[in-house]
Amino acid sequence: MTHLTPSDTTKSDHKRILARVGLGDAMARPVAEYSGGMIKRLGIALALVGGPDVLLLDEPFAALDLESAATVEDVILERNAEGTTVVFSTHMFEYVERLCTGATLLADGCVVAQGAVSELCKGHAR
Repeated sequence: MTHLTPSDTTKSDHKRILARVGLGDAMARPVAEYSGGMIKRLGIALALVGGPDVLLLDEPFAALDLESAATVEDVILERNAEGTTVVFSTHMFEYVERLCTGATLLADGCVVAQGAVSELCKGHAR
């Protein structure tokens, strides 16, 4: 994987990344006019600049409508397929089940379980 610094990225890279997270049509609008979901997707786009080896996302599905959440889910799967390690926090276990191979469960800031998602699902049935 080629590593780029933010100064090495081009305007076309920025356009491609913004389009990938569903913000291609909103590029000319001031960010102050963005909805909460658009700001969330902009944050994910910023995290993608430079093609990092590890992508850390805090609640990437919060404040997103179903279509935007599906876009973010696709981006996570694509990045992982390209070799990027993706780490995210969430309260929505359905995304953990669909996207993760391993997980760490926290309660009050303490690790209560850790391991393969398939095993965690067996041990912590809803």
